[in-house]
Amino acid sequence: MKLLSVMQDISYGIKISWQECYLTRLMKQLTEWITQPMTEPQHRTIGHKSLTVLVNVCYGNLPAIYALMRTVDTK
Repeated sequence: MKLLSVMQDISYGIKISWQECYLTRLMKQLTEWITQPMTEPQHRTIGHKSLTVLVNVCYGNLPAIYALMRTVDTK
């Protein structure tokens, strides 16, 4: 959870010019945490922080959006 808090801080306002090799794996992991059942308070916190990081990384960054679209089923 500490790592997600740090990622929230460093991902705010980030600019990504091209697709980095880590983006696909990061998107996959974040979406897994967001979609997990949130029955416990700790899971809700992880889901919330993961969603925040995902939004920060995707906001205004087409390479990140493309990586996200490749990792989720959009149908």
